[in-house]
Amino acid sequence: MNAEGRSAGTYDELLYQIEDKKVDIVVGDTTIVANRTSYVDFTLPYSESGVTMLVPIKRDKRKNMWIFLRPWSWDLWLAVVMYSIFTGIAIRIIEHGTPNTEFQGSTTRQVGMVLYFPLSSLVVPQGKLVSKYSQFVLIIWLCLAYILLQSYTASLSSILTIDRLKPSFVSVDELKTKGYFVGYQYGSFVRNDLLLNKLKFNESKLVPYHTIQEYHNALSKGSENGGVAAIFDEIPYVRVFLAKYGSEYMMSGPTYKTDGFGFAFPLESRLVSYFSTAILRVRENKTLDDIEKRYFAHELTSQSDNADPIATSSPSLDVYSFGGLFIITGVATLFALFISQSWLWQKPVAMAKDYTQKYLASHSPNNTEEIVIQSTTGNEMNVTEQSSVPEVESTSENPPRMSNLQIDENVSAEQAK
Repeated sequence: MNAEGRSAGTYDELLYQIEDKKVDIVVGDTTIVANRTSYVDFTLPYSESGVTMLVPIKRDKRKNMWIFLRPWSWDLWLAVVMYSIFTGIAIRIIEHGTPNTEFQGSTTRQVGMVLYFPLSSLVVPQGKLVSKYSQFVLIIWLCLAYILLQSYTASLSSILTIDRLKPSFVSVDELKTKGYFVGYQYGSFVRNDLLLNKLKFNESKLVPYHTIQEYHNALSKGSENGGVAAIFDEIPYVRVFLAKYGSEYMMSGPTYKTDGFGFAFPLESRLVSYFSTAILRVRENKTLDDIEKRYFAHELTSQSDNADPIATSSPSLDVYSFGGLFIITGVATLFALFISQSWLWQKPVAMAKDYTQKYLASHSPNNTEEIVIQSTTGNEMNVTEQSSVPEVESTSENPPRMSNLQIDENVSAEQAK
Protein backbone atom coordinates (compact mmCIF):
# COMPACT_ATOMS: atom_id res chain seq x y z
CA MET A 1 0.00 0.00 0.00
CA ASN A 2 1.23 3.50 -0.78
CA ALA A 3 0.81 6.66 1.30
CA GLU A 4 -2.66 7.28 -0.16
CA GLY A 5 -3.90 3.87 0.96
CA ARG A 6 -3.97 2.42 -2.53
CA SER A 7 -2.28 -0.70 -3.80
CA ALA A 8 1.29 -0.14 -4.89
CA GLY A 9 1.20 -3.12 -7.24
CA THR A 10 -0.79 -6.07 -8.43
CA TYR A 11 -1.45 -9.28 -6.53
CA ASP A 12 0.83 -11.14 -8.91
CA GLU A 13 3.66 -8.72 -8.16
CA LEU A 14 3.08 -9.30 -4.46
CA LEU A 15 3.27 -13.07 -4.87
CA TYR A 16 6.44 -12.79 -6.91
CA GLN A 17 8.11 -11.33 -3.83
CA ILE A 18 7.77 -14.77 -2.20
CA GLU A 19 9.61 -16.33 -5.12
CA ASP A 20 12.27 -13.61 -4.85
CA LYS A 21 12.49 -14.36 -1.10
CA LYS A 22 11.61 -10.79 -0.18
CA VAL A 23 8.73 -12.01 1.95
CA ASP A 24 7.98 -15.38 3.53
CA ILE A 25 4.18 -15.41 3.42
CA VAL A 26 1.31 -13.43 1.92
CA VAL A 27 -1.78 -13.28 4.12
CA GLY A 28 -4.84 -11.56 2.71
CA ASP A 29 -7.47 -11.68 0.01
CA THR A 30 -5.31 -13.56 -2.46
CA THR A 31 -7.33 -15.59 -4.91
CA ILE A 32 -6.19 -19.12 -5.68
CA VAL A 33 -5.56 -19.21 -9.42
CA ALA A 34 -4.01 -22.06 -11.40
CA ASN A 35 -1.17 -20.07 -12.97
CA ARG A 36 -0.06 -18.77 -9.55
CA THR A 37 0.53 -22.26 -8.19
CA SER A 38 3.63 -22.56 -10.39
CA TYR A 39 5.63 -20.32 -8.09
CA VAL A 40 3.78 -20.38 -4.71
CA ASP A 41 1.83 -22.87 -2.62
CA PHE A 42 -1.63 -22.01 -1.34
CA THR A 43 -3.43 -23.23 1.74
CA LEU A 44 -6.97 -24.52 1.56
CA PRO A 45 -9.37 -21.66 0.83
CA TYR A 46 -10.71 -19.90 3.89
CA SER A 47 -13.48 -18.23 1.88
CA GLU A 48 -15.41 -19.32 -1.16
CA SER A 49 -15.40 -16.90 -4.02
CA GLY A 50 -16.52 -16.24 -7.56
CA VAL A 51 -16.68 -13.39 -10.02
CA THR A 52 -19.98 -11.71 -10.79
CA MET A 53 -21.27 -8.63 -12.57
CA LEU A 54 -22.35 -5.54 -10.64
CA VAL A 55 -24.88 -3.29 -12.40
CA PRO A 56 -27.25 -0.44 -11.48
CA ILE A 57 -30.88 -1.19 -10.79
CA LYS A 58 -33.03 -0.15 -13.71
CA ARG A 59 -36.01 1.90 -12.64
CA ASP A 60 -38.48 1.83 -15.48
CA LYS A 61 -40.41 5.07 -15.23
CA ARG A 62 -42.51 4.45 -18.32
CA LYS A 63 -46.20 4.27 -17.49
CA ASN A 64 -47.93 1.52 -19.36
CA MET A 65 -51.69 2.01 -19.18
CA TRP A 66 -52.25 -1.57 -20.40
CA ILE A 67 -50.12 -3.24 -17.75
CA PHE A 68 -53.25 -4.64 -16.08
CA LEU A 69 -53.64 -7.00 -19.06
CA ARG A 70 -50.20 -8.61 -18.63
CA PRO A 71 -51.02 -11.10 -15.82
CA TRP A 72 -53.19 -13.16 -18.23
CA SER A 73 -52.40 -14.20 -21.76
CA TRP A 74 -54.87 -13.40 -24.52
CA ASP A 75 -56.20 -16.97 -24.66
CA LEU A 76 -56.99 -16.91 -20.93
CA TRP A 77 -58.82 -13.59 -21.27
CA LEU A 78 -60.81 -15.07 -24.15
CA ALA A 79 -61.60 -18.23 -22.16
CA VAL A 80 -62.89 -16.21 -19.18
CA VAL A 81 -65.16 -14.10 -21.41
CA MET A 82 -66.53 -17.17 -23.21
CA TYR A 83 -67.18 -19.02 -19.95
CA SER A 84 -68.96 -15.97 -18.54
CA ILE A 85 -71.28 -15.92 -21.56
CA PHE A 86 -71.76 -19.68 -21.27
CA THR A 87 -72.79 -19.28 -17.61
CA GLY A 88 -75.26 -16.53 -18.51
CA ILE A 89 -76.83 -18.69 -21.23
CA ALA A 90 -77.15 -21.67 -18.89
CA ILE A 91 -78.84 -19.58 -16.18
CA ARG A 92 -81.17 -18.01 -18.73
CA ILE A 93 -82.25 -21.42 -20.07
CA ILE A 94 -82.88 -22.77 -16.57
CA GLU A 95 -84.76 -19.67 -15.35
CA HIS A 96 -86.80 -19.24 -18.54
CA GLY A 97 -89.43 -21.76 -17.45
CA THR A 98 -89.80 -20.27 -13.96
CA PRO A 99 -91.78 -17.26 -12.65
CA ASN A 100 -88.52 -15.23 -12.57
CA THR A 101 -89.21 -12.08 -14.60
CA GLU A 102 -85.59 -10.92 -14.77
CA PHE A 103 -84.84 -13.34 -17.60
CA GLN A 104 -88.02 -12.63 -19.51
CA GLY A 105 -89.00 -9.86 -21.88
CA SER A 106 -87.66 -8.78 -25.22
CA THR A 107 -84.74 -10.43 -26.96
CA THR A 108 -82.52 -7.43 -26.29
CA ARG A 109 -83.27 -7.62 -22.57
CA GLN A 110 -82.52 -11.34 -22.42
CA VAL A 111 -79.22 -10.93 -24.30
CA GLY A 112 -78.28 -8.12 -21.92
CA MET A 113 -78.99 -10.31 -18.90
CA VAL A 114 -76.88 -13.12 -20.35
CA LEU A 115 -73.90 -10.76 -20.65
CA TYR A 116 -74.55 -8.69 -17.53
CA PHE A 117 -75.67 -11.13 -14.86
CA PRO A 118 -72.47 -13.29 -14.43
CA LEU A 119 -70.21 -10.23 -14.22
CA SER A 120 -72.47 -8.20 -11.95
CA SER A 121 -72.84 -11.14 -9.56
CA LEU A 122 -69.13 -10.80 -8.76
CA VAL A 123 -69.62 -7.28 -7.40
CA VAL A 124 -73.14 -6.96 -5.97
CA PRO A 125 -75.77 -9.58 -5.08
CA GLN A 126 -78.40 -9.99 -7.76
CA GLY A 127 -82.07 -10.89 -7.67
CA LYS A 128 -83.00 -14.25 -6.23
CA LEU A 129 -82.80 -17.15 -8.64
CA VAL A 130 -85.86 -19.37 -8.53
CA SER A 131 -84.43 -22.68 -9.70
CA LYS A 132 -81.99 -24.55 -7.48
CA TYR A 133 -80.13 -25.65 -10.59
CA SER A 134 -79.44 -22.06 -11.64
CA GLN A 135 -78.24 -21.34 -8.10
CA PHE A 136 -75.83 -24.26 -8.41
CA VAL A 137 -74.53 -22.93 -11.75
CA LEU A 138 -73.99 -19.48 -10.20
CA ILE A 139 -72.03 -20.98 -7.29
CA ILE A 140 -69.78 -22.84 -9.73
CA TRP A 141 -69.12 -19.61 -11.61
CA LEU A 142 -68.31 -17.67 -8.42
CA CYS A 143 -65.83 -20.35 -7.29
CA LEU A 144 -64.07 -20.23 -10.66
CA ALA A 145 -64.01 -16.44 -10.69
CA TYR A 146 -62.60 -16.29 -7.14
CA ILE A 147 -59.67 -18.54 -8.04
CA LEU A 148 -58.97 -16.60 -11.22
CA LEU A 149 -59.07 -13.24 -9.43
CA GLN A 150 -56.65 -14.41 -6.73
CA SER A 151 -54.22 -15.65 -9.39
CA TYR A 152 -54.57 -12.39 -11.30
CA THR A 153 -53.75 -10.30 -8.22
CA ALA A 154 -50.69 -12.40 -7.35
CA SER A 155 -49.39 -12.29 -10.93
CA LEU A 156 -49.86 -8.51 -11.23
CA SER A 157 -48.02 -7.92 -7.94
CA SER A 158 -45.17 -10.11 -9.17
CA ILE A 159 -44.93 -8.19 -12.45
CA LEU A 160 -44.80 -4.82 -10.71
CA THR A 161 -42.13 -6.01 -8.26
CA ILE A 162 -39.91 -7.57 -10.91
CA ASP A 163 -40.12 -4.46 -13.08
CA ARG A 164 -39.05 -2.31 -10.15
CA LEU A 165 -35.99 -4.48 -9.33
CA LYS A 166 -34.94 -5.12 -12.89
CA PRO A 167 -31.15 -4.96 -13.49
CA SER A 168 -29.92 -2.64 -16.22
CA PHE A 169 -27.94 -5.47 -17.89
CA VAL A 170 -28.17 -9.25 -17.63
CA SER A 171 -26.15 -10.34 -20.65
CA VAL A 172 -22.40 -10.07 -21.12
CA ASP A 173 -22.91 -10.26 -24.88
CA GLU A 174 -24.96 -7.06 -24.79
CA LEU A 175 -22.08 -5.23 -23.13
CA LYS A 176 -19.64 -6.41 -25.79
CA THR A 177 -21.80 -5.86 -28.87
CA LYS A 178 -22.80 -2.35 -27.84
CA GLY A 179 -19.26 -1.40 -26.89
CA TYR A 180 -19.94 -0.39 -23.30
CA PHE A 181 -17.11 0.29 -20.87
CA VAL A 182 -16.75 -2.14 -17.95
CA GLY A 183 -14.71 -1.85 -14.79
CA TYR A 184 -12.65 -4.16 -12.61
CA GLN A 185 -10.52 -3.99 -9.47
CA TYR A 186 -6.99 -2.77 -10.09
CA GLY A 187 -4.41 -5.55 -9.83
CA SER A 188 -6.96 -8.35 -9.86
CA PHE A 189 -6.66 -11.48 -11.97
CA VAL A 190 -10.15 -10.66 -13.31
CA ARG A 191 -8.71 -8.45 -16.04
CA ASN A 192 -6.51 -11.00 -17.78
CA ASP A 193 -7.97 -14.38 -16.84
CA LEU A 194 -11.65 -13.52 -17.17
CA LEU A 195 -12.34 -10.35 -19.13
CA LEU A 196 -9.65 -10.71 -21.79
CA ASN A 197 -8.99 -14.44 -22.11
CA LYS A 198 -12.40 -15.93 -21.34
CA LEU A 199 -15.03 -13.28 -22.12
CA LYS A 200 -13.00 -11.67 -24.96
CA PHE A 201 -13.65 -8.03 -24.08
CA ASN A 202 -11.86 -5.33 -26.01
CA GLU A 203 -8.93 -4.18 -23.88
CA SER A 204 -9.70 -0.54 -24.64
CA LYS A 205 -13.10 -0.93 -22.94
CA LEU A 206 -11.65 -2.04 -19.59
CA VAL A 207 -11.27 0.53 -16.79
CA PRO A 208 -9.52 -0.25 -13.45
CA TYR A 209 -10.73 1.13 -10.10
CA HIS A 210 -9.29 1.06 -6.60
CA THR A 211 -12.09 1.78 -4.09
CA ILE A 212 -15.81 1.15 -3.70
CA GLN A 213 -16.38 4.90 -3.90
CA GLU A 214 -14.87 4.87 -7.38
CA TYR A 215 -17.17 1.95 -8.22
CA HIS A 216 -20.17 4.02 -7.18
CA ASN A 217 -19.11 7.10 -9.13
CA ALA A 218 -18.40 5.14 -12.33
CA LEU A 219 -21.65 3.17 -12.24
CA SER A 220 -23.76 6.21 -11.46
CA LYS A 221 -22.35 8.08 -14.49
CA GLY A 222 -22.87 5.28 -16.94
CA SER A 223 -20.82 4.25 -19.95
CA GLU A 224 -22.03 7.18 -22.08
CA ASN A 225 -20.95 9.81 -19.51
CA GLY A 226 -17.42 8.75 -18.67
CA GLY A 227 -18.27 5.90 -16.37
CA VAL A 228 -18.95 2.19 -16.92
CA ALA A 229 -22.03 0.08 -17.57
CA ALA A 230 -20.93 -2.77 -15.27
CA ILE A 231 -18.13 -3.85 -12.97
CA PHE A 232 -16.74 -7.38 -12.74
CA ASP A 233 -15.32 -8.31 -9.37
CA GLU A 234 -15.17 -11.13 -6.86
CA ILE A 235 -18.28 -11.69 -4.76
CA PRO A 236 -16.73 -10.83 -1.36
CA TYR A 237 -15.77 -7.37 -2.67
CA VAL A 238 -19.18 -6.95 -4.28
CA ARG A 239 -20.85 -7.72 -0.96
CA VAL A 240 -18.80 -5.04 0.75
CA PHE A 241 -19.96 -2.60 -1.93
CA LEU A 242 -23.63 -3.66 -1.66
CA ALA A 243 -23.52 -3.31 2.12
CA LYS A 244 -23.16 0.43 1.53
CA TYR A 245 -24.90 1.01 -1.83
CA GLY A 246 -27.30 -1.94 -1.97
CA SER A 247 -30.37 0.19 -2.69
CA GLU A 248 -29.01 1.33 -6.05
CA TYR A 249 -27.11 -1.67 -7.43
CA MET A 250 -27.41 -5.43 -7.66
CA MET A 251 -25.62 -8.55 -8.87
CA SER A 252 -26.63 -9.78 -12.29
CA GLY A 253 -25.71 -12.36 -14.87
CA PRO A 254 -23.87 -15.65 -14.30
CA THR A 255 -21.32 -16.33 -11.55
CA TYR A 256 -17.85 -17.41 -12.65
CA LYS A 257 -16.46 -19.78 -10.05
CA THR A 258 -12.99 -19.45 -8.55
CA ASP A 259 -11.16 -21.47 -5.90
CA GLY A 260 -11.54 -18.82 -3.21
CA PHE A 261 -9.11 -16.90 -1.01
CA GLY A 262 -6.04 -18.55 0.51
CA PHE A 263 -2.67 -17.82 2.12
CA ALA A 264 0.44 -18.02 -0.07
CA PHE A 265 3.74 -19.70 0.95
CA PRO A 266 6.95 -20.61 -0.82
CA LEU A 267 6.88 -23.83 -2.79
CA GLU A 268 7.12 -26.99 -0.65
CA SER A 269 6.73 -25.04 2.57
CA ARG A 270 5.91 -27.24 5.58
CA LEU A 271 3.72 -24.48 7.02
CA VAL A 272 1.04 -24.99 4.35
CA SER A 273 -0.33 -28.15 5.98
CA TYR A 274 -0.51 -26.56 9.44
CA PHE A 275 -2.34 -23.48 8.19
CA SER A 276 -4.71 -25.62 6.10
CA THR A 277 -5.56 -27.73 9.15
CA ALA A 278 -6.25 -24.59 11.19
CA ILE A 279 -8.48 -23.21 8.42
CA LEU A 280 -10.48 -26.44 8.33
CA ARG A 281 -11.08 -26.28 12.07
CA VAL A 282 -12.25 -22.68 11.90
CA ARG A 283 -14.58 -23.50 9.02
CA GLU A 284 -16.02 -26.58 10.74
CA ASN A 285 -16.91 -24.76 13.97
CA LYS A 286 -18.74 -22.05 11.96
CA THR A 287 -16.45 -19.24 13.12
CA LEU A 288 -15.93 -17.99 9.58
CA ASP A 289 -19.68 -18.04 8.96
CA ASP A 290 -20.27 -15.86 12.02
CA ILE A 291 -17.63 -13.40 10.86
CA GLU A 292 -19.13 -13.27 7.39
CA LYS A 293 -22.64 -12.64 8.72
CA ARG A 294 -21.37 -9.92 11.03
CA TYR A 295 -19.45 -7.92 8.43
CA PHE A 296 -21.31 -8.88 5.27
CA ALA A 297 -24.91 -8.83 6.43
CA HIS A 298 -26.04 -7.77 2.95
CA GLU A 299 -25.43 -11.33 1.82
CA LEU A 300 -28.84 -12.28 3.16
CA THR A 301 -30.61 -9.89 0.83
CA SER A 302 -28.38 -10.11 -2.23
CA GLN A 303 -28.46 -12.59 -5.05
CA SER A 304 -26.79 -15.81 -3.94
CA ASP A 305 -23.82 -17.34 -5.68
CA ASN A 306 -25.88 -20.17 -7.11
CA ALA A 307 -28.95 -18.16 -7.98
CA ASP A 308 -30.16 -17.98 -11.52
CA PRO A 309 -30.02 -14.66 -13.33
CA ILE A 310 -33.00 -12.46 -12.64
CA ALA A 311 -35.67 -12.85 -15.25
CA THR A 312 -36.23 -9.90 -17.50
CA SER A 313 -39.93 -10.56 -17.82
CA SER A 314 -42.67 -12.34 -15.96
CA PRO A 315 -44.59 -14.91 -17.98
CA SER A 316 -48.35 -14.45 -18.18
CA LEU A 317 -50.76 -17.09 -17.00
CA ASP A 318 -52.33 -18.96 -19.91
CA VAL A 319 -55.47 -21.04 -20.32
CA TYR A 320 -53.48 -24.28 -19.94
CA SER A 321 -52.70 -23.28 -16.33
CA PHE A 322 -56.42 -23.50 -15.50
CA GLY A 323 -57.44 -26.17 -18.02
CA GLY A 324 -58.49 -28.68 -15.39
CA LEU A 325 -60.53 -26.07 -13.52
CA PHE A 326 -62.40 -25.06 -16.68
CA ILE A 327 -63.15 -28.70 -17.49
CA ILE A 328 -64.55 -29.46 -14.02
CA THR A 329 -66.74 -26.36 -13.83
CA GLY A 330 -67.92 -26.78 -17.42
CA VAL A 331 -68.98 -30.39 -16.85
CA ALA A 332 -70.77 -29.44 -13.62
CA THR A 333 -72.67 -26.65 -15.40
CA LEU A 334 -73.68 -28.93 -18.27
CA PHE A 335 -74.85 -31.57 -15.80
CA ALA A 336 -77.06 -29.05 -13.95
CA LEU A 337 -78.45 -27.79 -17.26
CA PHE A 338 -79.19 -31.33 -18.44
CA ILE A 339 -80.99 -32.31 -15.22
CA SER A 340 -83.06 -29.12 -15.09
CA GLN A 341 -84.40 -29.53 -18.63
CA SER A 342 -86.63 -32.59 -18.49
CA TRP A 343 -87.28 -32.56 -22.24
CA LEU A 344 -83.64 -33.37 -22.79
CA TRP A 345 -83.77 -36.67 -20.94
CA GLN A 346 -87.45 -37.68 -20.55
CA LYS A 347 -87.86 -38.65 -24.21
CA PRO A 348 -84.73 -40.85 -24.28
CA VAL A 349 -85.87 -42.47 -21.03
CA ALA A 350 -89.35 -43.14 -22.43
CA MET A 351 -87.83 -44.64 -25.58
CA ALA A 352 -85.65 -46.87 -23.44
CA LYS A 353 -88.67 -48.08 -21.46
CA ASP A 354 -90.62 -48.87 -24.63
CA TYR A 355 -87.70 -50.80 -26.05
CA THR A 356 -87.35 -52.79 -22.83
CA GLN A 357 -91.04 -53.69 -22.74
CA LYS A 358 -90.98 -54.78 -26.39
CA TYR A 359 -87.92 -56.86 -25.77
CA LEU A 360 -89.52 -58.63 -22.80
CA ALA A 361 -92.79 -59.12 -24.66
CA SER A 362 -91.00 -60.74 -27.58
CA HIS A 363 -89.48 -63.33 -25.26
CA SER A 364 -92.42 -63.89 -22.82
CA PRO A 365 -94.50 -66.54 -24.90
CA ASN A 366 -91.64 -69.04 -24.97
CA ASN A 367 -91.21 -68.67 -21.24
CA THR A 368 -94.96 -69.24 -20.63
CA GLU A 369 -94.99 -72.35 -22.83
CA GLU A 370 -92.06 -73.83 -20.94
CA ILE A 371 -93.78 -73.17 -17.63
CA VAL A 372 -97.05 -74.82 -18.82
CA ILE A 373 -95.19 -77.89 -20.05
CA GLN A 374 -93.31 -78.21 -16.80
CA SER A 375 -96.45 -77.81 -14.69
CA THR A 376 -98.36 -80.36 -16.84
CA THR A 377 -95.62 -82.91 -16.47
CA GLY A 378 -95.62 -82.35 -12.77
CA ASN A 379 -99.40 -82.92 -12.50
CA GLU A 380 -99.15 -86.19 -14.42
CA MET A 381 -96.55 -87.41 -12.01
CA ASN A 382 -98.77 -86.52 -9.05
CA VAL A 383 -101.78 -88.35 -10.58
CA THR A 384 -99.67 -91.44 -11.13
CA GLU A 385 -98.46 -91.42 -7.55
CA GLN A 386 -101.98 -90.90 -6.20
CA SER A 387 -103.40 -93.79 -8.28
CA SER A 388 -100.79 -96.20 -6.98
CA VAL A 389 -101.38 -95.40 -3.33
CA PRO A 390 -105.00 -96.80 -3.08
CA GLU A 391 -103.86 -100.09 -4.61
CA VAL A 392 -101.33 -100.55 -1.88
CA GLU A 393 -103.74 -99.48 0.85
CA SER A 394 -106.53 -101.79 -0.45
CA THR A 395 -104.57 -104.77 0.68
CA SER A 396 -104.71 -103.55 4.25
CA GLU A 397 -107.54 -103.91 6.73
CA ASN A 398 -108.84 -100.37 6.21
CA PRO A 399 -111.35 -99.84 3.38
CA PRO A 400 -110.02 -98.28 0.24
CA ARG A 401 -110.52 -94.60 -0.37
CA MET A 402 -112.46 -93.36 -3.39
CA SER A 403 -110.62 -91.52 -6.01
CA ASN A 404 -111.63 -88.10 -7.19
CA LEU A 405 -113.19 -89.63 -10.33
CA GLN A 406 -115.45 -91.89 -8.29
CA ILE A 407 -116.54 -89.01 -6.09
CA ASP A 408 -117.51 -87.01 -9.13
CA GLU A 409 -119.59 -89.93 -10.56
CA ASN A 410 -121.51 -90.38 -7.29
CA VAL A 411 -122.28 -86.70 -7.09
CA SER A 412 -123.57 -86.74 -10.67
CA ALA A 413 -125.83 -89.76 -9.95
CA GLU A 414 -127.40 -88.12 -6.90
CA GLN A 415 -128.08 -84.96 -8.86
CA ALA A 416 -129.78 -87.04 -11.60
CA LYS A 417 -132.14 -88.56 -9.05
